[in-house]
This record gives sequence, structure tokens and C-alpha cells, in this order.
Amino acid sequence: MNSLLSPNYRITSKLPSWYSNWFRWRPTSDELLRDAEARILKKLDVPYKARYVTTSQQEKIWTVSFNPEGTKTPILMIHGFGAGLGMWALNIKELSKDRPVHTFDVLGFARSSRPSFDGEAEAVEETFINSIEDTRKELGLEKFILFGHSFGGYLAYAYTIKHQEQVKSLILADPWGFSEKPEDWDSNVSIPIWIKLVVNIMQKFNPFSGIRVAGPLGPSLVRRFRPDLERKFSSLFDDDTILNYIYHCNAQKPSGEVAFKKLVLPYGWAKFPMIHRMKYINAQIKVTMLFGSHSWIDNSMTEQMVKEHPNQFSTYTISGAGHHVYADQPQYFNSVMTGICESFDKQFDLTIEGE
Repeated sequence: MNSLLSPNYRITSKLPSWYSNWFRWRPTSDELLRDAEARILKKLDVPYKARYVTTSQQEKIWTVSFNPEGTKTPILMIHGFGAGLGMWALNIKELSKDRPVHTFDVLGFARSSRPSFDGEAEAVEETFINSIEDTRKELGLEKFILFGHSFGGYLAYAYTIKHQEQVKSLILADPWGFSEKPEDWDSNVSIPIWIKLVVNIMQKFNPFSGIRVAGPLGPSLVRRFRPDLERKFSSLFDDDTILNYIYHCNAQKPSGEVAFKKLVLPYGWAKFPMIHRMKYINAQIKVTMLFGSHSWIDNSMTEQMVKEHPNQFSTYTISGAGHHVYADQPQYFNSVMTGICESFDKQFDLTIEGE
């Protein structure tokens, strides 16, 4: 069993390197993150091709393509904040049965490059979008279904607005950043003073500063505050594989965290909510949104879009799921996703035949 508190360091002939790793304040490294991901991929039993692709800004994006020889329309998946492609462990095998599923670590997260994001919110969003487009080009995707979860859903929609030619269908799971902060929210919502103080203090730090500052105790903090992750993934792992992976994803340079902070208002609202931009994609691109019945995400704006554009927008509610719908109810989620993709395949085939 792999222990979070006792990482499996490789003892080689280079004793000084081993010695410095063992006594480092934060027990993490690129190698340990790579090994944590490898344990996940090994469990999936799906053929895959893994590689780094280089963006136009010379950043490295870590990609893993599952069932690359699949014949149906491929899926490109964008993970959420503080995650990595390994979080799709409960979904890949089902989704990639007969189609390629391309996954990647978002710029600034997990195994991808962790650059300094310069500029204000607009420039940060543009940097993310450009990295996704560069990844799409390197993967050779000309026609694909785009999927995003949480922050990944926000990025997926922002990407689609700018690059509509290749995205044939858009699926968002509990997307963050779509609702607008009400103008009277501050005056109508009663927030205890102590919470306001905590929020003001935390704004000065990055979201995962705690696990880095905690040093050797960081892994135990992940275990303490996210015990649900072991339970969610228990059908695949009977140890702390997922917790280990999450720790190493977030204990390193907080590049993506810094970028995300530039896009967020206090209390988690988006600076530039997507509700004002939802109308800017081609009406031919079908948009499906999946929400957990117990999620904290506000989906009122999607109800409005479905009423106004019923032929383009649709929603599903996944019963018994929270924000992480793909892991809370994986079988139901996989079934819904497969159904949406197959429906698109049939529709696209009919369109091609009629042209």
C-alpha cells in the first residue's frame, strides 16, 4: 500500500538527490506526481498514448489519449480546478469503448507547465484558451465533442466562443462561472463578520497554500479534508492512490491557482460570468449541461437559456450527485455521456449523408 506520509522514494546511486528529497519541506516532486498518475493509468486497462505537446508559447501540456484508434467522434475532456486528467479514472473505460477520448492537464495544473500568468483577467483567460487550441492542433482534432467540468466547463465554453469550427457538441458538468453576482447580494446576504475576515485574509493567499505551508503534514491534511475521495474511487483503488495524486497535483508551484484567482471575485463569483456570453456560439452547436442534484452550483441561468433556446440548450440532473458528478454517480454519468455522444454521432452522420 502506498502511504501519503511515506512516499515511495527511489533509492538510486545518487544518494545526495535521495537525501534532499527525503528531507525537503514539501514531500512532493514531478517524479512523485508522475508515479501517482501511472498507478491510476495502469488500473484503467485501456490502450493509450501519452505525450507532452508544445504550445505556441513553448509551454508543455501533458496529454493522454485513450483508445486513439477508436472510430467514433472523439471527446476532448477538460478537468476542473485543482485536478488533473487522472480524475477521470471512473469514466475513461466506458467513454472510450468505441471512440478516442483525449485528456490533458490544464496549463498551470498537474503535470503541465506551470508558467507565470501575466496580465489581468482577460489576458489570463486568453492564455488558457490559446493553450487549449494549441493542444487541439497538436492532437490533430478536426471534429470533436468538448467536455468540461467546473472551471473546465468555464474554459470549454470560453474556448468554443472563439473556436467554433471544430467543436461539434459541448457538454458541461456542473460548470463554474456562469452565474452573475447579484447587484444586491452584499446587502441582502447576511455574512458573519468572522467569515468576512477569513475571506479577506484568504484572498491574500492561493487556494492550496495550506497544504504547501503544512510541509510534511500536507498529505495528512488532504486525507483529513477530502476523505470522500477515497470513498468515491473505492471501486478502483483500495488504498490512498487518489489522495496521493491530488496531493502531488496541488503541492507544487501554484501557477494555475494564481491564474484562477485573477478570474474570481470574493466568495467565488466569476469576474466575467459566462451568462452574458452564452449567446455567442453558433446555434448549430448543441450545449448539454449536467448538474448534480446536491451541487452548490447555481444552475438558474441554464433554465433561462433552455427556455429561450430549447433546440440548442438542454440539461440533465444527476440524482444523488454533488459537484463532482463524474465521481459521485459514475455509472449514471457515463450512461448519460454515452447517450449524448451517440445521439450526436447519429445526427452528424445524417447531416453528412444529406449534404
